[in-house]
Amino acid sequence: MIKRTLIAGLIIISFLAASMNFAIAVYSETFNDDPGDVIDFESGEIASGKENLDIVKLICSRDYRRVTLKLTVDDDGEIENKGDILIWRLTYDEDFAEDYFESIGMTDLEDQTEYIMELLLQDWTMYSFEIYTSGTADEYDNIYQVIYINNEILILDIEENVISGGEKSVSGNTLTVSFDILTSKENISEIDAVSYEYSSDDENEYVYVDEVYGECNDPLVGSGDNNGGDDEGGSGSGFTVFVVMIVILVVAVVAVVVYFIRR
Repeated sequence: MIKRTLIAGLIIISFLAASMNFAIAVYSETFNDDPGDVIDFESGEIASGKENLDIVKLICSRDYRRVTLKLTVDDDGEIENKGDILIWRLTYDEDFAEDYFESIGMTDLEDQTEYIMELLLQDWTMYSFEIYTSGTADEYDNIYQVIYINNEILILDIEENVISGGEKSVSGNTLTVSFDILTSKENISEIDAVSYEYSSDDENEYVYVDEVYGECNDPLVGSGDNNGGDDEGGSGSGFTVFVVMIVILVVAVVAVVVYFIRR
């Protein structure tokens, strides 16, 4: 009898441990791209010497609300920091634009538009991501846009609302960006990463681009009110589940021990 009870207890504990591992697991998917496929936008031909734009790998992962994107360019290149993200902040962030133009004493709309166009015509390199969540190919619950320029990021949702709290880091030829989606109940369905370079001289404009697209098989869906859009932190819900499973595991062990003592 004791032997059967011990075996049953071990099975229960093993099951709980496996459930705990599942609960804290993260979704991760890797998309590879052939090197040497950066396009000269003007001619439509393959451009040479653009390893800084040549995306070879994209990793997309999610731990409940926290999404992490890791983009790697060719080994012979590195993430290039050139330009000013101010162009996109002025375009998308109305509050920021209003404060900025007020600070420089520019209130006329035509002057503001001309100012943005002048910034746009400066040399810059951009790495951007579009993350599609839930829905179908024709309709999404949300589309997140991440823009990286010169060691700064701007993150927007489908309504072009700015999402704060994003983080970024660069190590050689790899750019890593992470941020919180609005709710853990969204699934990542597609991702599109683009590297883009613009430069000009007195006679010509030069545009180079590379793109990696992938359909995602994200099975991770949160549950409960604590995983909604108003909770703070990206993976706090995952930690909560982890703690709960630990408590359950301890209770199961204590129950088995108490049973043996009473016997």
